[in-house]
Amino acid sequence: LRAVGEASLRAAVSESIHLLRLNPWLWRWVLVEALGGYVFSLTMPFQMIYAVRVKGADEFTLGYMGLALNLGSIISSPLAGKLADRIGRVRTILLLRPLYYASVLTLILAPSPAYLVLAFLIRGLFFASGAVFQTLALELVTYEYRGRWSAVRSLISMISRSPAPFIGGILYTSVAPEAPFLVSILVDLALRVPLIYSTPETLNREEYLRRFKPPSPRHSSENVKYQGSEGRAVAPSVHSRRV
Repeated sequence: LRAVGEASLRAAVSESIHLLRLNPWLWRWVLVEALGGYVFSLTMPFQMIYAVRVKGADEFTLGYMGLALNLGSIISSPLAGKLADRIGRVRTILLLRPLYYASVLTLILAPSPAYLVLAFLIRGLFFASGAVFQTLALELVTYEYRGRWSAVRSLISMISRSPAPFIGGILYTSVAPEAPFLVSILVDLALRVPLIYSTPETLNREEYLRRFKPPSPRHSSENVKYQGSEGRAVAPSVHSRRV
């Protein structure tokens, strides 16, 4: 059973790598998610610290900021979903991107604590793109590969983004309190946006599936199944290509 488990693990890893090689835009999407740590994880630990220490926010302002964030997300989420189903996932994500930049700049340039509430309202409007982002990520592969695809994305992105909060702390204390926020805009605008733009649209499912290449049977972890401790091979069942 141990040998079977090791063989299954190797097969799963091999198949996942082969899946990414066959569809280069999947590698680019993994990079998009990895760089996301240097946009959001770089700044999130320091937003409230910045609001209090630099912009003079009190406990009531912080509460209103959280309320504005939630209200913005509630208002914009249904609209973003409808827009994504009409013009496409990629276009919707890119269309809502400037809201993030506007929220960061409003936070940095806020002349009074009241503007911090506005900054977080705009951030809430932007957060609606998160659901569209995740929808696109799942639709980049067919149904039977989504578990492995999600695991690969999570593994690579979590490892690569782990240093981001530490780097944000260095920028905040050693460069300037505004530095992490400005770097996050630069990383997103210069690196992530071009990668998102190059991602194929999945709204037209049939058209996308004509481009998508699944791993060949010899790379499939379902190609051979084992029974019992002797590891006798059993012919694989035929799976329809589910979308």
